[in-house]
Amino acid sequence: MRIHSPTSQLLRRRFHNKASKLQRFIPYQEPRRSEPKINPNFAVGAVIAACAGVWGYQYVYTRELLQTGSQKARRAIDQFNQNMVCSLNNIKAGRHYTLLTSTFTHIAPWHLAFNMLALWGFGTSVTMTFGVPTFAILWVGAGLTGGLVQTYAWMQEGGNKDQRSVGSSGAIMGIIGALTTVVCFPLHY
Repeated sequence: MRIHSPTSQLLRRRFHNKASKLQRFIPYQEPRRSEPKINPNFAVGAVIAACAGVWGYQYVYTRELLQTGSQKARRAIDQFNQNMVCSLNNIKAGRHYTLLTSTFTHIAPWHLAFNMLALWGFGTSVTMTFGVPTFAILWVGAGLTGGLVQTYAWMQEGGNKDQRSVGSSGAIMGIIGALTTVVCFPLHY
């Protein structure tokens, strides 16, 4: 059973009137449309899928070349080495994009598996912390930096043209470095 006292009705009426009067001073704001966000697992998974696809392409033609010795497989592997593998020959020939494309190339299944495991573990944390665009910038920037450092080291050694660099270890180290920096030195807003 509810008891309605005149005092409680009076207080409720006063509050209601005051709140409705305040509404005219609060400007109307359009509700924000949430921009479509990319799932961090999808972004990192796309890089992993690209690495696995590149390795699969290389594996198929390398196996065909070893088994049959076909000219088609030989040309495919030569094209692959020219366009996907970072080497001093490729850099001197003007194929600077191999600094980045080599991050998607791996030597063996275990090499691919360990790099992708590290990428999944640390990459999803980076995308959740910084967002997908920052993850992409970190991936590309760290991959290019790793390739440039390797090229500089080759130049200092005298430039053996048979040396090659493949793998996403440099890009993953950049991602781990960014995540470590945030964890060890958090920004206070």
